[in-house]
Amino acid sequence: MTIRTHDLLKSKNYLLLFLFVELFFVFAISLRNLNDEYLWYDESGQFWIAKGLNHDSDPYSPEGTIADVIDNNQFYNMDPGGFGIIAHYWTMISNHVIWLRILPFLFFIGIVYLFFKMSKDYLEDTSVAVLAMFIPFFFPTMLNMAFEFRAYSMEVLGTFLLVFGLDKLKNDFSTKNVLIYGIICAIFMTSRYAVVIMTVASSFYVLYLILRIPDNFKHKLKLAFAYALPISIGIAYIYLFALRYQNSGLEQLKYLQYLSNDPTVLFRPINAAYLILVFGLIPFVVVPKLRQLTVKYRTLIMICLILHALYLTLSLIGIYPWRVGSKSNLSINLLLLFTIYILAADFIKRKEWVPVMMSFSLIVFGAATVTGFNRYLYPKHDNSIYPLQDMHANTHYDFDQIETEKHHKIFVESWENPFIRYEYEYGRHKANTHQFYPNRFYLQKGVPHPHFTKPESLESFQKKLPKMNQLKGFDLIISSDLYDWSKSNNNHWHKVSGSDNMWEHD
Repeated sequence: MTIRTHDLLKSKNYLLLFLFVELFFVFAISLRNLNDEYLWYDESGQFWIAKGLNHDSDPYSPEGTIADVIDNNQFYNMDPGGFGIIAHYWTMISNHVIWLRILPFLFFIGIVYLFFKMSKDYLEDTSVAVLAMFIPFFFPTMLNMAFEFRAYSMEVLGTFLLVFGLDKLKNDFSTKNVLIYGIICAIFMTSRYAVVIMTVASSFYVLYLILRIPDNFKHKLKLAFAYALPISIGIAYIYLFALRYQNSGLEQLKYLQYLSNDPTVLFRPINAAYLILVFGLIPFVVVPKLRQLTVKYRTLIMICLILHALYLTLSLIGIYPWRVGSKSNLSINLLLLFTIYILAADFIKRKEWVPVMMSFSLIVFGAATVTGFNRYLYPKHDNSIYPLQDMHANTHYDFDQIETEKHHKIFVESWENPFIRYEYEYGRHKANTHQFYPNRFYLQKGVPHPHFTKPESLESFQKKLPKMNQLKGFDLIISSDLYDWSKSNNNHWHKVSGSDNMWEHD
């Protein structure tokens, strides 16, 4: 039996209904991640920064002011600190882990909405717009960061908000709107440094729009000033209150990959494919016929190209890391993915294949969800939202399976110090603190920013870790998988049953 396109069009509304049901199901089961108890080092550290403290603060230190939040962010974080300021006021309402995870999740909801809204504006098709909403859920790193108590989802929202705002600004290029757009740039630049790069890319486009308007020089100067004022204030804040303390020399971080160290990584399959997609956008801005076909979303394509030109250049000169699919480049990678999606959906729409695309997507998304193919929707490790291969994050504590109270001297290595303190001072074990916390705990302190190529590097810090046999005075070690204690001299030590990170002495 032959299925005609016309027949499929009749079923489009039914397919759309099923897609909405599938989207609701995916959304609902992802909410289980809100209740993940474990806050790994960066998350628990972000919590303490929001409290005006830091990863290594002493137990029961009094909470600080907003000035303390900014001060601690300078030495215990690698972000500008805007998320920490928001989190400072957010945690005044509650310190429960669900409440903490709701904050990044709200930014994620904004991302999902923008995927829908931008797709609908570009292609004027509800079906295509609904399908776009699945992208953030099924892009593994994005869904991971949707629940992580860090600034990543704020960064991605800021990136897409700037693209969305440029389209609106282009249609109503007034001094007021330019000023508002500049303020939005300034606010989201404080999330993560990737948005600073995005703001530079946007600034090239705003300057282009200012130069091309048929107006006098005085008015153009007024527009430029309205745009530059809030951004200048934002950059000044970032440099004076964050960057000059964190990394004023723009040194490389040892745990990240920079093209300046090895440009040949661009020839690896994943990087080569990524660059092909980037360069594949160029014809849509230089070939007249393709320019005409894609005029509605030319801004999206232009910004994506400018951003990637900056991304590639900064990594080649050793300032910004390059790694496709990593959380460090999440917003940049997602912007390319969304741009490719719009181009592909436009082609499919012109061919009247939208119902076919909907049917195929429904099958693929449904199968992935039901079978648990997406490990973030169906966590595989103690209901953690984190992948098994993450060197920190597959450490998950279950205090219900270990009689912590029976131990009299407990060694907590520095990467788990912030979490243990959160658990006993604000988390689910707060009620037990009067029994033995902090008296029975030795909370090892770390080194602020141990990632530069300096004597305080991560490697030299690892060498300072005590060997197991140097800890015989303790009867419990709480560690993370970052440090493999089993490779050290561990006579008379054994893992606690059911745990990957707790060691007991015989």
